[in-house]
Amino acid sequence: MSETTKLKIIQWVIEENDPDAIKRVKQLVDEIQYDQASDSMVIGFRFNGGKVIKSEFLRCIAEAERGISSGEFVTLEELEKESENW
Repeated sequence: MSETTKLKIIQWVIEENDPDAIKRVKQLVDEIQYDQASDSMVIGFRFNGGKVIKSEFLRCIAEAERGISSGEFVTLEELEKESENW
C-alpha cells in the first residue's frame, strides 16, 4: 500500500464526524491487531522446552490434513503389525 493511500485513510479518520463510522474503524483495527498478535502467540511447549507458536501449529495441521487427504498415513493396524518386528 502506498504512503499516499495511508495518508488518505488517516486524513479521512481525522475529518470524520460520524461516531459510528469511527467505532467501526476502531473495531476493524482491533480485530486486525488481535489476529496479528495471536499468530505469534505461544500456545505450548515442546518436550525440549522450545515454544510452539500458533501460526506454526496451524501450518503443521494443514500439512497433516493434506497428507491424510493424499493417503499418506499409516493405520493403527499397520503400525501394530510393523511394531512386531522391532
